[in-house]
Amino acid sequence: MEVNERHRFEERLLRVLGAARVGLMGWDTHTGQLMLSQPALKLLGLPRAALPLTVEDVVALVHPEDRDRMLGVLDAWRRRITPLRAEVRVCRPQGDWRWLAVEGFEDEEGALVVLRDVHELRAREESETRYRFVVDEAAKDGVFDWDLMTGGLYWNDRMLDIVGVTREQFDPLHAHELFHPDDAQAMDAAKEAHFGGRAPLFEVEHRMRHSSGGYRTVLTRGRALRSPQGTPVRMVGIVTDLTEERALAQSEERYRFALQAIDVGVLDWDVCADAVHWDERLAQMCGWPQSGSPNGAWVLERVHPADRDAVRTALRAALAEPRDVQVEARVRDADGRYRWLQLAGGSQAGDSGRVERIAGIVRDISDLRRVEEQRHRLARDLHDSVAQELATSATYADVALTVIAPTLPSQQRALLEALSEQMMRASDHMRRLIAALRDPNQLNGAPPLAAMASELAADLEEQTGAAVDVHVGLPVTEALDAGASEAIEYVLREALRNVEKHANASTVSVELALVEGAVRVTVTDDGRGFEVGALDDNGGHYGLVGMRERLVDAGGDLTVHSAPGEGTTLAAVVPSG
Repeated sequence: MEVNERHRFEERLLRVLGAARVGLMGWDTHTGQLMLSQPALKLLGLPRAALPLTVEDVVALVHPEDRDRMLGVLDAWRRRITPLRAEVRVCRPQGDWRWLAVEGFEDEEGALVVLRDVHELRAREESETRYRFVVDEAAKDGVFDWDLMTGGLYWNDRMLDIVGVTREQFDPLHAHELFHPDDAQAMDAAKEAHFGGRAPLFEVEHRMRHSSGGYRTVLTRGRALRSPQGTPVRMVGIVTDLTEERALAQSEERYRFALQAIDVGVLDWDVCADAVHWDERLAQMCGWPQSGSPNGAWVLERVHPADRDAVRTALRAALAEPRDVQVEARVRDADGRYRWLQLAGGSQAGDSGRVERIAGIVRDISDLRRVEEQRHRLARDLHDSVAQELATSATYADVALTVIAPTLPSQQRALLEALSEQMMRASDHMRRLIAALRDPNQLNGAPPLAAMASELAADLEEQTGAAVDVHVGLPVTEALDAGASEAIEYVLREALRNVEKHANASTVSVELALVEGAVRVTVTDDGRGFEVGALDDNGGHYGLVGMRERLVDAGGDLTVHSAPGEGTTLAAVVPSG
């Protein structure tokens, strides 16, 4: 590739990365000097006139609450203990701050650091998780919000009332001292079960010391908010006082305030009298009268014609027997405009056994629907533009690696290999982001390894015509932490990519299994094979170095057996605990 062509390629690559909100930093680890791409400067909110910069200059931009953690990651990376990978908040000179993902790759000349903007992802994940949990548990008592990264702790007024302290008296740093010491083991076990993914909630009954000196029995339930890597970073929860029963009037008052706090209305249909009642908030949402009792037909007439059949179907099922009810529909307000509403509740039977009442909470989900439509539109736009550009650039980089890498000096070849690898990773990340935009449930983690292996096998069959067999002996995904899972995923993708590009195989076997406390992934093909020892001699490596490095970082290992004309067997092992 000529110099001018290479420059044009590099400029195109930087434009594509900038469109994907990805910046690059070249780090000379000997001098501490940094070279930043224009997208990287933009992510940090810095003008080009700010150059030259050092690592210390960039670390100074990290949010004070994240700075020590970032310094710890850098120190561990310099000592080759852990990879350079973190998510931190960066305070920009303009006065705002953003979440950035930082990932580094080292070569002989220094390090290449990739910056990705994950601000919207973190904000949406935190907001949706907290909102859903409060909706689910709105009628309970105390509420807490615990930042696992900074140690920050928030208690609402009811939580303070349970232990008999004022907000001025509340000391978050010593809140743990209010727990009965005999309950510590049960609380730790519940926390480990939830954080480890074995329990959907942190749930435990325990005692808390009241300022009067006695203990009150409470039920604490919480749900963890996790980073994209699956690490718990925050927990929001509810604490219910079980010490004594509350009077009905107090419970109703608490419920009313909880509904106000989460901005939902209440709908109650007396089936026998065919009278529908709603509270003040629902009346405000829809501009409906606050007095009188319209019947069910009056309400149904205000449902959008395209949604009426779905509403009728849900109501018929609820009238047939007591059951949960959840339905979403567009409902016309007093101004003639339609808004998306969600009813979540249930039907109740009377003494006769027949359903006599359908009631639930109603929330306006118009904004969420608009966000969903925007998310799908953005996914389409990314797929048709940035994703295609990244895939094309990755192909160009791969072709350049195959064609000119053997003719380059080792340092330039290593840089080209790193570029090719990063482009492939960026393309993979973009595909995952598009999938997550289309299905928000994927934001909380990568797809199961078994499903991913089957998907990659299907792609390989389509591209090469080879027969690919996938065998999963045990539910291995449950045994892996985020780092090990990422390493195995990388090995699967790279190994099957090598089969596609080099093996000319007719049959391929992929096996995932638990063997003696470790997860073992084996990829076998009957292709042309190669001399394993000759790879280092001629400069080719087929991605084996990258695979081995990721496995070593996860505490695992890689073995390869091959010979010309005898196919190849690649085995990756990662500890399961």
